[in-house]
Amino acid sequence: MSKVVWLVSGMMFFIPEMAWAHPSHTWVNAYGAGFWHPFSGLDHLLMMIAVGVWAAMLGGVYRLLIPLLFLLAAMVGFFVGVENISQVFVAVEVSIALSLLFIGVLIFFRSQFSFLVSLPLMFIFGLSHGIAHGVEVPMGTTAPLFLVGFMTATALLHGIGMLLSNANRDARWLHQMWGIFLMVAGAWEMML
Repeated sequence: MSKVVWLVSGMMFFIPEMAWAHPSHTWVNAYGAGFWHPFSGLDHLLMMIAVGVWAAMLGGVYRLLIPLLFLLAAMVGFFVGVENISQVFVAVEVSIALSLLFIGVLIFFRSQFSFLVSLPLMFIFGLSHGIAHGVEVPMGTTAPLFLVGFMTATALLHGIGMLLSNANRDARWLHQMWGIFLMVAGAWEMML
């Protein structure tokens, strides 16, 4: 229980209004806004955790490569999104929904692909989510600090996914339920 208390207490630092009494601390606001952004949309939250779950399920070198490649692609996508290339935004929303659906299938079937399939998939998924985060940077926010907050939260959520997967490694039914939930969430988002 004490670990949960410490985690929640530590996360409170990133809520600018609670951590600082004055709103003029723009570096905190930009970082905090970026940090909380992945938590603000269910599709992003689910995907970030799912990447960690799938990486842990694959094990070996994938445990490190999958999250790192996702983060790298998200950073590239973020800069594309900051440029606000609106023509790609509709395609990005569809890609995000498809990424949830597809990673749900991967987790459900415990799919293990080669590097030639796994890494490009993670790059495409990360790129899509990064573009969406870049487009959604609040006006007046320092984009690089927003990016650092967003990347920190994304890495944290990947880690949470890995911990959840490792804690339930033998519970195949739990992974299957998680996969079904992701597939439903992806299909639901595609209908919206």
